[in-house]
Amino acid sequence: MAAMALTVSPRWTSIAPWPGCCHARPARLLRRSSSGASKTWRRAILAGAASAVVTCRRCKGSTLEDMEGFPEIGEMEPIEIEEFEEVEFEMGEKRQKAEMAATELLEKTNIIRPGTGVAEKTPLPCVAVCGMGREDDDKDSVAAMLHRQLRIYKGGSPEEPVWFDLDTVASRSFEELDQSLALCRTMVVCPPLNLGDRRKIKALRDGLKLLLESVPMAMNRIIVLSTIGAQAGTGGFNVGSFFGVDFKSGSYASLEDEVTAYARKRPPSQPLKVLVVRAGDLAERPGVVEVSLTEVQGRTSLQTAADALFNALLFGVDAGFSVVDTPGGSRAPWDRLLLPCVGPEVWRQAVPDATQAALFVQQWASTFIDGSFRFGMKTPMEQKPTAAGCELRFRPVGTPTAKMMDELDEGGLEFIAEKTDEGCRLRARRIAYSAKAVIKANSERALLQQFQRDWDEAMGNAGWRIF
Repeated sequence: MAAMALTVSPRWTSIAPWPGCCHARPARLLRRSSSGASKTWRRAILAGAASAVVTCRRCKGSTLEDMEGFPEIGEMEPIEIEEFEEVEFEMGEKRQKAEMAATELLEKTNIIRPGTGVAEKTPLPCVAVCGMGREDDDKDSVAAMLHRQLRIYKGGSPEEPVWFDLDTVASRSFEELDQSLALCRTMVVCPPLNLGDRRKIKALRDGLKLLLESVPMAMNRIIVLSTIGAQAGTGGFNVGSFFGVDFKSGSYASLEDEVTAYARKRPPSQPLKVLVVRAGDLAERPGVVEVSLTEVQGRTSLQTAADALFNALLFGVDAGFSVVDTPGGSRAPWDRLLLPCVGPEVWRQAVPDATQAALFVQQWASTFIDGSFRFGMKTPMEQKPTAAGCELRFRPVGTPTAKMMDELDEGGLEFIAEKTDEGCRLRARRIAYSAKAVIKANSERALLQQFQRDWDEAMGNAGWRIF
């Protein structure tokens, strides 16, 4: 606003109290220039200005004042005109600069960063690929395809995959097997998908059993390729075992059992995680890939099974899954297909805004912890905000107080707000479960149900499910 000048009679002219001054007293805004008093008041507030920067005479502090509510010039008492010093107006440049600086600071700190909705790649270790026959046989198999993909990915590095033929393992010495497995940190057991000869499967199991005796303690993961429905008959009363007949020795389930039995022998300080990837009956050609944490019916091609194993290694999945080929549709990338298997994911819901959801779940987690026993949870929890949501970890009664939250390994849930091409969503996945920890399904369900009730009450959203 342009500068204005005004002359007044030789007396004080006072109006409303000055709200921005640090000294609570009526502000004598217009002062005679010839009175002999100090001329430090050079910021006068005149009616008609939206705002002005004024300076306190005593503290010398400048304050940006809103002029709304001050009397207009015409409403003031008539005064005699006399020459008076010119008054300048300084608009809110300081406030604008401060707001810009605050915005830049928030952008730099990135307090809230919603996820992208894709799985992240993990460092790929040296992998032991266990198949049947030679890795360079003319006849393709899942194991040979996987071995070829890993060699291309590693590109001649020292961590190239190591091939093991389960048919000929018995002919190799323990020293040779120990040396071959020394650098391996992950093993993939890949029997042929279309193998129907139970005697051949039993021979593969015998070779696998010998190979497991040479597995180094540094190995921490084994992935087993099996078939959908392999464990369908597990449980209940086994009539065959009552008469001394073992119906599982020549089945894919026997390969799974051999690996899980070995993993249970590992000490708690050096656990071995076992994942089972299930495929359907052999399909002639690849189709649209479908991945599920539960068993689904369908057929699976050799290429799809090999791709599933390779990407399960690449993205570091934490849970087994089923993979089948379906006709029609568009093929989704593996980083989206395998995202629910990282954790694994236990809950998902669409939300209107990812940033709003992340802020809500952080505030909710910080307030509900003390009252968690109200809705059925028996295990205490601790919470920590993250860039995309928050982490909640179980702290069972008796856990040493010196154990920090990041050291807790009895399980928990992580809420992640994501902004994807399909829209915004909020997911919950399992975290911090050690190999020996028991899944706290009841506590997880109680927590998710309480969160859903609070979310619905606050946001008005309905409809949810737990996988």
